[in-house]
Amino acid sequence: MFRLFSIIGPDFKPRYGVKKVALVYSLGNPQAKAFKEYFDYLAGGLKLLGLEVAATIVCAGANDPQKAAGDSQLRARAFELGRMLVSG
Repeated sequence: MFRLFSIIGPDFKPRYGVKKVALVYSLGNPQAKAFKEYFDYLAGGLKLLGLEVAATIVCAGANDPQKAAGDSQLRARAFELGRMLVSG
């Protein structure tokens, strides 16, 4: 998160207003909600920096490098999320 320092001003408020972001995780664990508490914690920290988490995408059971490539629903969700982020 130290690389995000440039998006806050000297008053520790968001320098550029609220920006929407997506969080994308790849887990070897087959349980997608195994780290939900951490994902929520990170989203809360990002909010302090003026980053609003639009959505979180988790690819669980991803020990196989082709897991995401073979999941058409996951890819479609990521595509739509990207489209929503770019269009505002």
